[in-house]
Amino acid sequence: MSRILLYISLALLLLGQGCRKPKEYVVNGEILEYYDRFGVGEANVEVAYAPVSYGTVNGGYEVITSAQTNAEGQYELAFEFVPTASFRLRVRKDGYIMAEEEVSADSWSTDEENSWNSLLVKAASFKINLVNNGVPNGRMLLQFRKHSVECSYCCKYTDSYLFEGYFDTTFTCSVYGNQYIQYIITKVDGNNAVVEEYGVDVDQGEYTLQHEF
Repeated sequence: MSRILLYISLALLLLGQGCRKPKEYVVNGEILEYYDRFGVGEANVEVAYAPVSYGTVNGGYEVITSAQTNAEGQYELAFEFVPTASFRLRVRKDGYIMAEEEVSADSWSTDEENSWNSLLVKAASFKINLVNNGVPNGRMLLQFRKHSVECSYCCKYTDSYLFEGYFDTTFTCSVYGNQYIQYIITKVDGNNAVVEEYGVDVDQGEYTLQHEF
């Protein structure tokens, strides 16, 4: 009789293990606009992992799952445990610059909910056209006020853009959207200089700045 009870106990134990739910990561958080910190709705949050093979990371990432933020910029992701050293999270939305971050797998747990928040920057740019067709020795300087801090590829504001003689030049540079950007145009003809100050309320997309001597 005791042997029968033992078999029944073992069978129930194995059955319980077979029905046990796999370990699962739950990640939630908020996606906010860089400047005003309002939630960004309908943004796609994607999580990927770096597969591990023979104890080493293979290189590259494989997407596990993704979710879309609600109107307040909130999201939640849930996925089964995977052996990896790191996760990669990406946030995308049309009109915004993609945000990306790597997270160590050691910083997340399957025993509790995990939090990950990110900021999205509106994508914008300036198309700048500067022309001097009438002043042989003229010089034009373009100087931006401080803007788009921490952006390494945006229109520079630490130095001036200088053009001399006759010129008709057009170039494009990026800026962060959702900010008021000021700049100065200085026109020099011999000993005479005219300083003009401008400002642009930038949201998203391309803005044309055009100035002539």
